[in-house]
Amino acid sequence: MGTFSDSSLSFEPGRLQVRTLNDLGQRLQAHLSALLEDGEDRIRRPTELSRAWGLEQTLCTRLFQAFREPDALMALTKLPAPSTLRLLIRAAEKANVDATRIANAQASIGELQHLITDLGGSKANLDTLVARRSHHARQKVEQSAKQAIHRGMSNLLGVQAEALIATTFVFPGTEEGWCDELAVHGYHRLVRFRPERELLIATRETLHEVHDPKSIVLQSLHGDGIQDHGCVTALKRFCTSPFPDVKITEENGKILYSLPERPDELPHEIDLIFASIERRGEPLFATEDHARARYAVVPQNPCKHLIYDIYVHRDVWRGVEPELHLLRQGDPTAENLAAHSLDRVDFVESLENLGSSPAAIPTPVFDRHLHLIEDVHREMNWASDSFRLYRCAIRYPVVGLWYSVQFPLPAADS
Repeated sequence: MGTFSDSSLSFEPGRLQVRTLNDLGQRLQAHLSALLEDGEDRIRRPTELSRAWGLEQTLCTRLFQAFREPDALMALTKLPAPSTLRLLIRAAEKANVDATRIANAQASIGELQHLITDLGGSKANLDTLVARRSHHARQKVEQSAKQAIHRGMSNLLGVQAEALIATTFVFPGTEEGWCDELAVHGYHRLVRFRPERELLIATRETLHEVHDPKSIVLQSLHGDGIQDHGCVTALKRFCTSPFPDVKITEENGKILYSLPERPDELPHEIDLIFASIERRGEPLFATEDHARARYAVVPQNPCKHLIYDIYVHRDVWRGVEPELHLLRQGDPTAENLAAHSLDRVDFVESLENLGSSPAAIPTPVFDRHLHLIEDVHREMNWASDSFRLYRCAIRYPVVGLWYSVQFPLPAADS
């Protein structure tokens, strides 16, 4: 294998003459596009190439996109794999293109093949490598990868949803110096393709360390709902009717929600929205052992959208702006976040401050979103402008990944 230097983006395996990925991109652009040059008869459009050389239209379009790309690194991501590029070479030979130009193009394709081989044999690996240096490419590569993960997990687990709704309200607590928290969470348009299997749909847990278990009090909202354990409410007016059976268990400080096996049930879409209140959730001010407030959602099942909202009361953490962390393993309360974090946040996933206007709440992903939030406000007797809203909206969130919103806590004298 070769050696890769992130600072110079140089790849120098022993059998390669390529000094930089940028050089290779420029060489491929020049040598492949030169195949189309023939004086006045130069091929100038994908449709012309497809018609003249009998190549598939999609391939021709990708080639021209790569030829016209001003960034040679980006051109590498737009080119197809070497095996596909060799179709262009064979077509050029049939078209009697100059032998020198064909030889140059073949040599550049050979360099590309060697590089891909040293990167594990997949063109996708090269695209990921290039994406680290290009914002646009990075977003495209990551979105494509997340979509592929979504499809695979949907097939493996036999379930998918249009949206995962996760909302946390942080407000002054009943105990001085502490915040209370109201969590609303659930799935919109959830479909079980394998209803014969029990399905875990949510896990509710305390993220920060608690020395006195009695200091945490989970309470149910008023009104209808499942309250067998005295700590959760199903907001039935926002759920499918008739309301499906939901199994609720408590295990090692966690509350687990699951749909029992239904071997004879046909797949159909359902909505499930739950809520619970946690007293004494986070301190108002930083302490030596508690420097930040942490909230996280971990998708249990594949969904097309994650709408993750944090509502912070106007009397809580004034002037503090949160951070978004994507954590691939471990505990989001860990001090060494770098050991667990992904570095994708500032490119694809983002956290927006949407202010306190109710107009910011609706999303086309969940058409009853505004009604849900209004209902919670009425239930809790809150004014509509009591909170500032932070939203993380993600397409194809990765199952099992921690999406954590963290607030550096202010000092008591600030």
